[in-house]
Amino acid sequence: MPITPFVPGGAFSPEAVQALTAVLRAVCRELGIKDGSDAAQIVAETIIQLAGTGEYDERGLHAAVLKAFTRNR
Repeated sequence: MPITPFVPGGAFSPEAVQALTAVLRAVCRELGIKDGSDAAQIVAETIIQLAGTGEYDERGLHAAVLKAFTRNR
């Protein structure tokens, strides 16, 4: 599932969008979230929010998103 539909136009470089998409796919796969689901959209929005703080590193984003979604388990 590409993250592009959730990214405000021009907010990130094409390389950053590729990295964000990779994080989205990896997190959804790890959490068992299906492409196109409401949960996937929430994950995408979380990734974009975190990336908006300047965090573009795939590993860092991946860890931060997983932490955000698993801390209440």
